[in-house]
Amino acid sequence: MAQQTKILVIGGGPSGMMAAIVAARRGAYVTIVERMPKVGKKLLATGAGQCNLCNTKPTQRNYHGTDTAFMLPALEAFGADTALTFFDALGIEVREVESGRVFPITGQASNVLDVLRYEMSLLGIREVTDVKIQEIKPTESGFRCVSGDGETFKADKVIVAAGGTSSPNLGSNGGGHKMAKALGHRVTETFPSRVPLLLDTWFLARLKGVKVRDASVESHVDGELQRKSSGDLLFTEYGISGPPVLNVSRAIGQYERTNHELSVSIDLFPGHSLEGMEALIRKRIAKAPYKPLEVFLIGLLHKRLIPVVMKEAGQEDLSRTCGDLDDAEVSTFVGVLKGWRVKCSGTKSWMNSQVTAGGVDVSQVDAATMESSFVPGLYFVGELLDIDGDCGGYNLQWAWSSGYVAGKHASG
Repeated sequence: MAQQTKILVIGGGPSGMMAAIVAARRGAYVTIVERMPKVGKKLLATGAGQCNLCNTKPTQRNYHGTDTAFMLPALEAFGADTALTFFDALGIEVREVESGRVFPITGQASNVLDVLRYEMSLLGIREVTDVKIQEIKPTESGFRCVSGDGETFKADKVIVAAGGTSSPNLGSNGGGHKMAKALGHRVTETFPSRVPLLLDTWFLARLKGVKVRDASVESHVDGELQRKSSGDLLFTEYGISGPPVLNVSRAIGQYERTNHELSVSIDLFPGHSLEGMEALIRKRIAKAPYKPLEVFLIGLLHKRLIPVVMKEAGQEDLSRTCGDLDDAEVSTFVGVLKGWRVKCSGTKSWMNSQVTAGGVDVSQVDAATMESSFVPGLYFVGELLDIDGDCGGYNLQWAWSSGYVAGKHASG
């Protein structure tokens, strides 16, 4: 009778749990070691607590890193359809919303964690929590993994699912990258992604708490467009946040520690063309040319935005009537409404980011198996790798896919 493969999974996040379940279903004896008091804490925060399980329309363009083609074999092996079948078997009913995003029908991430933990229990997967693995030592017979307290775990195979550096309060603190480096792996530069942005401007205190529905936000480096996204925009005491900001933040984080000029461009009315916006403003002026500048936009623009936008357009005297604006002034004002360019000073910290960009160099990992190219029996999955996705379920899909592939091949 063949000896049962012993697999140690370092990290109890989405990719780690998936790897553990797949490996245990294939007959392996699996232990998960998690540094937090419970597994799956970061999963509970995904999708604003609703758990954006996956996306039914993933493409390579939705992923980022040095070599995004690396993720294609894993998504082919375990794509959205397979993921939905997997969770359906566990009892999770889902709903698909706009842009292919898929959520549990209950809107509770805790339900997803509950069924995963129940499945792990049924499979006899051992959970060890409040233990931080600090060193992975290859041996002639497998691996010895040593915790900060000196506790030793022996295994035939090791799957590192320790995450990146984002949201360290939820379990990821960069420890996986340190272990990878110690074993000779390159780690590309890491930086916060899907993170609020810091603006270098005068109006932040005035706009704190102002929300603009369906705005469009662009990130620019040296004036060159990097990313564009639309959704609800929130002004804060430090800058801007909201889904479109998180989606365009990667380039800002990537170039933050350089001499490049960083900025964002905000379109407050993406549903109107530049010409259509100008026609609307001229129509409002024609209807009430006697209204002062501080009043004539009420009903079109958030009241607290009006004096700020006016000043950005060069209008200091808000008692001036809108009918006094000449053609050039109207065009300048409309230009701010449709393309408000603001200098950006960087991103919020790791604590405020949802995703780590950068990570273990994928050129040193087999894309078909997730196994290290030069440490046999060692696997890397999920956010630990130099692959990160857009907002919309893409990162969780990568966690499921890479975890599946590693669990399958580690137990084979």
